[in-house]
Amino acid sequence: MMRLRMWIGLGLTLAGCAPQVAVQRPELQPPVYPPPTQTVLVLAASEPVEASARELACIQVRPSLLTFGSDSTALLRLATDQARQLGANLLRLEKPTTPATTGLQARAFRTASLQPYEQEILWHPARRLMPADFKGPSRGGRCEAATNSGIRYRCSSQPWQRTTRLTIETYFDCQHSSFHPSRTPGQTLAHEQLHFDLTELYARHLARRLQAQATTTPDLTRRHRAIFRQLMAEANTRQDQFDREVYANRPRLLTWQRQVAQELRALQPYAGKQLVLQVRDLDEQLSAYVRGSRQ
Repeated sequence: MMRLRMWIGLGLTLAGCAPQVAVQRPELQPPVYPPPTQTVLVLAASEPVEASARELACIQVRPSLLTFGSDSTALLRLATDQARQLGANLLRLEKPTTPATTGLQARAFRTASLQPYEQEILWHPARRLMPADFKGPSRGGRCEAATNSGIRYRCSSQPWQRTTRLTIETYFDCQHSSFHPSRTPGQTLAHEQLHFDLTELYARHLARRLQAQATTTPDLTRRHRAIFRQLMAEANTRQDQFDREVYANRPRLLTWQRQVAQELRALQPYAGKQLVLQVRDLDEQLSAYVRGSRQ
């Protein structure tokens, strides 16, 4: 079943200088050298952090006095980047704030495993699904597992560069995906992983189509809904085809794995899933969030 939710807003951002980032360490600590692609998971202020997690710093990001209408996504990205540089993999927001006026405050932690905190997982070739990632209740019946994955994208305006950056993400929804023991858990897990891989494949298709058909922000405004809906319809059809063929003949899973891996390699130029769109006028600034999920 496909659920499609859309939110579109138009905004104007004028930046005189960059927001200020302040870091306060609770104590002197030896430096940590994280990998450049290390995941930093963001928690809401109400979510608990286990006692075993090591607190590294308090991070504050304050909008510049010359910044009008600060983008909360941009402030959070700055805080996340700072946490990553400190070697943190967990960032908990201190309290609900209005970034345009008060900025953002969060505490950075280092924990041995993010799994207890994860509500979703972004697709990465080295991050394969595990049974513990499926945190939703079992659906019973003959269904051994259910994967809820989807594609979303957002735009952040950069008026001083006269560009808009579009970022596409492929995600796995842990809370609405389920897995329970079966006689062939390895095969079941491989089946669910391929559903996730297919979602990533169509996220790359989306990046390719948007790059070809929406080279400016006005193009994106006019065309993104139709492009996204058409792509999700194609993704749905492919996912259903995969289930029909493999349920009828389990050994065909290997054939599908090879085919999808080949298609992912062919779309490797779009693996980053980021596009930069040209802005001709400040009135064209766009902030968009589109989410589609498969269940």
